[in-house]
Amino acid sequence: MKFCPNCGNELKSTNKFCPKCGTKIAENEGQFQNIKDSLKDKFPKEKWSLKGQELSQKMQEFTKGGYKKLGRKKLIGIGTIIVLVFAIIFSSLGARTLPKVIPGHAYYVTSMNKYIAFGKGKYADHMIITDSKDVVLNALESEARFARVYAATNIDVSKDVGIGVEQYKVTSDQLILTAKQSYIPNDDHFANNNTAVVTDFWGGLATSIFAPIIESGINDTINSNNMQIADIRMDFTNVKISGWGKYKLTGTLTIDGKTQKTTFEEVKR
Repeated sequence: MKFCPNCGNELKSTNKFCPKCGTKIAENEGQFQNIKDSLKDKFPKEKWSLKGQELSQKMQEFTKGGYKKLGRKKLIGIGTIIVLVFAIIFSSLGARTLPKVIPGHAYYVTSMNKYIAFGKGKYADHMIITDSKDVVLNALESEARFARVYAATNIDVSKDVGIGVEQYKVTSDQLILTAKQSYIPNDDHFANNNTAVVTDFWGGLATSIFAPIIESGINDTINSNNMQIADIRMDFTNVKISGWGKYKLTGTLTIDGKTQKTTFEEVKR
């Protein structure tokens, strides 16, 4: 069934001219009927005595509408991807807690001018403090290597003057660093009580916390019967974690009642 494109009069398949208005009927006129039927669903209120130009315009509008629908589908897909990305980001932010970013990581501590490697697994409470970035990075390559470096860098405080038994404890809001300091009472290099020793270990707020406190060759003159051991503790609190790829921890470092702002900057290969 086909209709006159000018007046809408129903035509026979053999009509070459409209018997009502005399309009010449093109041979392919019937091919547009299916499109017109589809347009009736999209434009139900339209009068279907359409001229050829009007039909062409409606066809274009229908086609554009199809593209718009395709565009909306793409937008929905893009929106879904964005939601997933944000979900991953927020999940990562949730994972950025001290228990997640300390064990198995190495940091440069600005106020100490030192590098610290924090053990994990079997050595989850051990740390290595050194001047060398390469040393801490090498130590974290495996548990066996960490054990060797820890043994090489920690002094046996029961025999020699210096710092040893370097350990750490991490909670959701605090990092606690501990060590033991062996010293000789009444020696010019050390003080007469633990508090003063800790202060000496601190090295003053304006200088490196781990400023050298043992002069070269002092171990040769130690009288082990007079040597004493002081416990040293540093608390890293009010910590804010930032950075991607490499973490940056800013907070307050406290020792012997003295505090200062400091930054832990993660180091990697």
